[in-house]
Amino acid sequence: MKVGVVGLGNIAQKAYLPVYIQMQNQAEFYFATRNKKVQNNLQKIYRLPHMKNSLDELLMEGIQACFIHSATTSHYQLVRKCLENHVDVFVDKPLSEDIAEVEELLALAKEKDQILMIGFNRRFAPMVKRLQTQKGKRLLFLQKNQVANAKNATFEIFDVVFTFG
Repeated sequence: MKVGVVGLGNIAQKAYLPVYIQMQNQAEFYFATRNKKVQNNLQKIYRLPHMKNSLDELLMEGIQACFIHSATTSHYQLVRKCLENHVDVFVDKPLSEDIAEVEELLALAKEKDQILMIGFNRRFAPMVKRLQTQKGKRLLFLQKNQVANAKNATFEIFDVVFTFG
């Protein structure tokens, strides 16, 4: 199976890339990033056989599934392109900052009979698992602190509600 991976930033390199490297005997991974420095560094470390510049190049290679680890603002376009090309998708949360885009992508996945999975890499974090075991809980107080974040409060609320709601 040919599997695409789009976006190789810090989180993808720390959380996902080691898993992909271990699974190279189970699938053929095709990686894409526009960042030449990242491409060169990862090639030196892992000697990845398939490094490309874009999702379009991955689609030309005939990928059947794609992991999208890029910036949230690019999710809609990348996911849509995958679904339109009959490629199953795993995308990091949130799927989009716009609920209309989320609804459109869900409808497209259903129409094309493609998998669209939204990942939350902290779901199995020790503190989250501990919270899930609390008996008789009636109130969960969640606080998200970010310093010097350019995103507005609406997006942060949307992110938290769809993550924990």
